[in-house]
This record gives sequence, structure tokens and C-alpha cells, in this order.
Amino acid sequence: MLTNKFDVHNILPGETISAMRRVDRNDATLTHLLVCEPPTTIRKDGPHFDIAYITNDGPSLKRLCDRIGKNSHLQDVCFDAPSGLSDIVANRNNFRGLRRNSSIVSVGLSRCELSHGVGYEVLKAFELNNLQLTKFAIWRCSIGFEGTHALSSTLLRCTQLKVISLSSCRIDDAIVENVVKAIRGHRQLEKLELESNMIRSAGCEALATLIQDPECNLARIDLRNNLIGTDGAITIAKALPKNRKLTGIYLDGNEDISYAGWNAFSKALCNPESINETYLSNHTFCM
Repeated sequence: MLTNKFDVHNILPGETISAMRRVDRNDATLTHLLVCEPPTTIRKDGPHFDIAYITNDGPSLKRLCDRIGKNSHLQDVCFDAPSGLSDIVANRNNFRGLRRNSSIVSVGLSRCELSHGVGYEVLKAFELNNLQLTKFAIWRCSIGFEGTHALSSTLLRCTQLKVISLSSCRIDDAIVENVVKAIRGHRQLEKLELESNMIRSAGCEALATLIQDPECNLARIDLRNNLIGTDGAITIAKALPKNRKLTGIYLDGNEDISYAGWNAFSKALCNPESINETYLSNHTFCM
């Protein structure tokens, strides 16, 4: 996603016009678009990527979204919108164009409020336009109560997602429980990334039910740098023998996991108590 390509590099304001024109012309070389507040520190790393600025000009934002709606080559769009500015332009009518796009497969939100503003309106647009989405990512967003509902509602309807990345958003157990309910039954989902949040034992219990779900096809769960302790680790470990598809689970950075917690994974990986237990626990994991 665009939200992970940070480097110091100021973009000239005139380049926004270029981005708008490229979107409007349906430039076949333009596949990745960042919509953000000026200036940005993100590097333009090739002709496939361009940057359009959000200002307090609602009509210009509406024109951009309308053009995105008609574009057939864009694949990845990320909105980076601090809350103060996003409230000014967050009229739902400004984002209706996003509902009409049929080429975008990856959507990202960075530094957005999900309970209102740009983040909320983008979520609602792709709640309705979801058939082609395979990746959804948020980074350093503020979620809140209304944002939790909006996020869960959008994820529920995006049934073709292969990757969900929700990182550095202060996600707690209650939000995890809502997310798990929303994505249960999403058979295309392969990666769930929840690193750098505030997940504890109750969140692990919710994730354990997902791991044990026979319809779950997840291959990777990233839980690095959360607040998971020994009880949470044991809960996840106990769910693993009933899962034959998960190959990678990442828990480093959870400082409260004791030896007992890590040892529970050893039994999940190879339980020698009986032939049947050994067979059921014969997993290979990257941790």
C-alpha cells in the first residue's frame, strides 16, 4: 500500500493538476494514486504513481472523485487526510464518484477519522462499491464508536478481500471482536494484519474463533507489537490444531508473553501425547 512508502520528498503543488489530468485522461500508466493534504513526504517512485492534493476546495475534490469513478486503469487509491481538513470537504456528494469505479482493487486510509470526515465517506463509498476490492488497509487512523460501525459494515460487504491491514490505529479488543464478526465467512481472505495496536486477551479469544472456523482460509495473522499476554497467547495456540491452513502467525513485540505462553505454541506445533495429537498438530509456522 501507498501508506508504507514514506520518504522525505516535497511535491510541487502544480503536480496536483498533472495528477487530475492523468486521471481524467484515463492514463493507462497511472495505477496508484495518493490523495492527501499538502505537503507530503511520500516519494513518487515511477510513472505508475501520482499525487493529488486535498484542500478546502470541495468542488475540486468532487471533480477528482468523479474522474476516478470514470477511470478504468487505477488499481490502488489511498486517502491521507488529517481530521481538521477532512471535515471541511467531507460532503457525501463529493465522494459519489468513487462508487462508480470498477478498476480499483486496493483502498487505503492514512491518518483519517473513521467516525466522520474523509475516512468515513470513503468507507461508505466502498461499502457500496465492493465487488472488485481485494485489499483494504488503514494506518494511524482514529476509529471511535461510529468508525467501528462504519469499518465493520464495509468489511462485511467486501467479501472478495484477500488482505486486510489495520495497523497503528489503537485497535482494542472490542474493535477486534467487531472485525472478526464482519469477516467471518470471507473465504478469499489470506492475510490479516493487526500489528501495533492495543489487542489483549479478549481480542485473542475472538481471533481464536476465526482460526477454528472451517471456512477460514487465512495463511497469515500479524499481531506484532500489541498488548497480548500469556493468556492471550495460550488461547491462540489452543486454536491452532483445528486449523490446517494458517502458516504464519507473528507475535513478536508482545512483551508480556511468558515462557508458558510461548511453550503453548510448541505443543500446538508438535504434540507427542498420541499419534492422533501429533498428526493434528503437525503444522509449520513462522513466528
